[in-house]
Amino acid sequence: PMGALRARLAEDIQGYRDVLAVQGEIARRRVELGEAAKSLGDPRAMQDVLLAGNSDATAMAGLHQRTRELVAAAKANLISIQQLPPGEEGGQRRIALRVQFASDLPGFQRIVYALESGRPAVIVTNLYLRARSARATGVANPLDVQMDLIAYRQDAPS
Repeated sequence: PMGALRARLAEDIQGYRDVLAVQGEIARRRVELGEAAKSLGDPRAMQDVLLAGNSDATAMAGLHQRTRELVAAAKANLISIQQLPPGEEGGQRRIALRVQFASDLPGFQRIVYALESGRPAVIVTNLYLRARSARATGVANPLDVQMDLIAYRQDAPS
């Protein structure tokens, strides 16, 4: 019983040491974290992640153009871009598109990476990939892709 008790106490002590290490890191980074928290409330800090435009139509056009450019740069074949209804979430306007294109795998990867890592921030959802049939092998763009793209613009103050 004493061995089990010592083992449990050693685990508890290690757990407390881990918590203290995290708290020590937070204390060391307090100024940095404070500045980061202040910037979250600063509208200028959010400008690069939000779509530009004073209206849903302008923001939608910007997202539409960026999507067309990325698909063209990846040498993919754009099939369609459909506007989805805008909405409001947490003080920002949600802008959404449904995109369909045909691409090879590296091109698809470049498009998704550019959308998700670039600015303004774009979220890829409802992703659907379908490989073309074996009879279509040798086709330049063997993947049919459909995905929804969601981005946000700052809602104008009321």
